[in-house]
Amino acid sequence: MRWKVTDREGGEKLLDFLRKKYPDRSGKSIKRALDHRSCLLNGKLEMIATTRLKSGDWVECTVKEPLPCRNVQPLWEDEDILAVDKPSGIACEPCTFAPHILVHRLDKETSGVLLLAKNEAAFEALSQQFRNRSIHKEYLAVVEGHMPQEKGVIEVPLGKKSYIQGQTLYGPSRWGKSATTHWKCLQSTGGISLLSCKPVTGRTHQLRVHLQSIGHPIIGDALYGKQTFAKYEPPRLLLHARRLRFYSRTISEELEIIAPVAEELSLFLAQKGLHFGQGKGVEDIAFF
Repeated sequence: MRWKVTDREGGEKLLDFLRKKYPDRSGKSIKRALDHRSCLLNGKLEMIATTRLKSGDWVECTVKEPLPCRNVQPLWEDEDILAVDKPSGIACEPCTFAPHILVHRLDKETSGVLLLAKNEAAFEALSQQFRNRSIHKEYLAVVEGHMPQEKGVIEVPLGKKSYIQGQTLYGPSRWGKSATTHWKCLQSTGGISLLSCKPVTGRTHQLRVHLQSIGHPIIGDALYGKQTFAKYEPPRLLLHARRLRFYSRTISEELEIIAPVAEELSLFLAQKGLHFGQGKGVEDIAFF
C-alpha cells in the first residue's frame, strides 16, 4: 500500500499514521513490519516507529495478515488444550490464534511446540505449571563454534540492557532475574554445533542471550549473533522448540508433545554435514 501524507497528517509519528491505515492490525504487527524492513518513506527504508512525517511524504508499507490458527499443524487436541507446531515467521499474538488463549510464547522466528488453552480454567492450570517450573521444555539450537565439552549449565542473571528501534535487548546483569539453562552438545562439525537445550527458567530471549554469553550465538540470530548471517547464510533463526512435557487435566497424567524438526532446519543441518551416525535422524536421538 502507498499513501501521500496530507497537511492534516503532517507531524504524526509513523506508527500512529500506519495504525490508522491498518485499523484491523495490532500495533505490534505494524511494528514488526517496520522491524522486518517492510516500510519505505519517500522511497527509502524506514524502520523507526517514532519518525515524524511531513506533509507531502510518501509512505509505502505492507503489514501481512496474521496466519489463522487453522493453518498451523496441530500436534494434540482435547477438550482443554490445542498444541500446535508453530512455523518460523509466525508471531505469537492473540489475534493469530483466536479464539484460543496463548499460554506461553515463542519468538517469531522460533518454530516448534506452542500450547493454546480452550478455556480459562485450562489456561490458569497450565500457567501455574509454567510459574512453578513444573513444565519441562527442550529446544534444538544450532550455534556457532565447537563446544568445549559435551554438556554444561549456564547460570547467568538476565536483565534489560538496551533498545534498538523499539526492540528490547537483554543481557547478563548482576541486577537481573536469575536464569538457568542446561545444554548438551549432540554433534559438532565445520565450526557449528547442534545443541539440545533445557531452560529451567523462562526469561525473554533466554537461550539466545545465554548461548551468546558463552561465545556460541545461535546461527541466524539478528539481535545477538549478527555476524552469523554473512558467515552461514541461514534461512532463519535456527532455534526449535522440540518438546514440552506437562500435567494434563484431561488424561490425569503427564503428557509429552514433540514437534517434528522444521524442514528448513533439517536441510541446513544436512547441507553442513551434520549426520547422526548409524543412519539415525534427529527424531531418534536420545536427548536429556
